[in-house]
Amino acid sequence: IGIADLSAVAKRAGYDAKAIDMWKYNEEQVKRAIKKENPDVIGTSCMTNERFSSYKLVKWIKEVNPNIKAIVGGSHASYLPEHVFKMSPVDTVVRGEGEETMLELLDAFKKEEKDLSKIKGIAFMKNGQLIKTEERPFIKNLDSLPFPAYEDFDLRNYVNRFPDDTTNPEYKKIFKKLKGIGIMTSRGCPWRCNFCSIMVSWKRTWRARSIQNTVDLIQRLYDDFGIRMFNVFDDNFNVDNKRATEISKEIIKRKLDIYWNVQARVDLIDEGTLRWMKKAGCYLLRFGMESGSQKILNNIQKDATIQSIRDTFKMVKRVGVESNVHVMVGNPGETEETISETIKLIQEVKPDMVSTFGTSILPSTPLYDRAKAEGLVTDDYWLQDSEAPLYTGALNPDQIRMYVYKIQSSFEKMKGTSSYLKYIINNVKNRMDRPQDIVKYGVKVLKNELLKIPVTSM
Repeated sequence: IGIADLSAVAKRAGYDAKAIDMWKYNEEQVKRAIKKENPDVIGTSCMTNERFSSYKLVKWIKEVNPNIKAIVGGSHASYLPEHVFKMSPVDTVVRGEGEETMLELLDAFKKEEKDLSKIKGIAFMKNGQLIKTEERPFIKNLDSLPFPAYEDFDLRNYVNRFPDDTTNPEYKKIFKKLKGIGIMTSRGCPWRCNFCSIMVSWKRTWRARSIQNTVDLIQRLYDDFGIRMFNVFDDNFNVDNKRATEISKEIIKRKLDIYWNVQARVDLIDEGTLRWMKKAGCYLLRFGMESGSQKILNNIQKDATIQSIRDTFKMVKRVGVESNVHVMVGNPGETEETISETIKLIQEVKPDMVSTFGTSILPSTPLYDRAKAEGLVTDDYWLQDSEAPLYTGALNPDQIRMYVYKIQSSFEKMKGTSSYLKYIINNVKNRMDRPQDIVKYGVKVLKNELLKIPVTSM
């Protein structure tokens, strides 16, 4: 969506712009596309776990035509611009929100201006020194931005991704036939979870498109592209429940027959709002529960209580909307006891889906600062081609993997034998190219069975 936003902004300003999704391109395909389009400027995003793909892309750009201006933005580039320059022949890094900055850069390149120091929100090299300009203020009115340039993409490549987002057999059948796409209606989150890069990127602010503008976006995708399913990528859709309610009412008023899901804070949504959301087609809430231990929630500055989680799930069950909870393993203070508390809470609140992950360390977050102080990671870590590391201040990697399995497998058992067996089979399939891992996984399953994890029926 980010590059589609930038393409739309550039087009509105009169530039001949086009967004291309090169996610699955190999080197030959990338270079062929560059030669075909023959652009003056190419911009790409640089996210933490994909940073080396961005570095390779910039390298390939310059190999095709060293005169093309290469711009890199995104969260990782914003946090560590010096690494981007060290690892790639990039010309300019955009730090923070990119729309206004990109336009000013395009204007400067067009005029062949040499001094970029007055453009806010960028980094560049001058005489071997990294120059960071003044930070750019956030765009106050998101309605001032055009809708993303969805027309630049073949949307057939982004459909039929939703059947796994439901446990409802009827929905699964329906969703296989419908076109779906991702949208964003707001930016940021005002809370302070210590592991979250969103808090750092948006400085605990939250801004949103207006009710009318949000539903206009949905209407456009509905009318022009035949989209009937929407994955709302907002970091926290329900910061303003009144807005969520009015968006739902507007969808109903316009008779838009759609299905949609959102990410919501687990202790924030209210029942009246959720009932309106369901009437408007919302079928799934994705919650960041993180842990079933109050101690862990306090340690990660979640600012939520176990009782509020219980209350929310009772309400979700009453309304009849599905839920998918995200659980993290290995946060500061994590122990076997806190893992047991998490398993117990999951069995009590009975979400429809659970996704369990080890806690990763992301640059510039409070958890990253803690990990650096504890000697667990340094900034140089990001100069190697590895994913974000696990936080290992409480548990070692083997323990984290074991407890991830314990939590997820206990949930699958709770759903029934068939769900548990499907989970085991899928894990084996994912390791088919690594026979040694299948053996390790088999040992893990046996250990888990010997531990006799207590489960209750759904």
